[in-house]
Amino acid sequence: MSPGNSKPSKDGPLIVHFLGEDKERLRRLAAREHRSLSNMAAKLLRDGMDRLEQESDRPEQTD
Repeated sequence: MSPGNSKPSKDGPLIVHFLGEDKERLRRLAAREHRSLSNMAAKLLRDGMDRLEQESDRPEQTD
């Protein structure tokens, strides 16, 4: 990453550049993205818990 990319934009975040200053629209988008991320995190957690349960149900194998 070049040093030029780390400077904060004087025009604001890129999402504002594309969506404009419509605060209600930005608020709705943020809420939808938050729900989406929450759903993804919950699914990953459930999948991880299922995997742990399957591993604990499996008998120990000894050679």
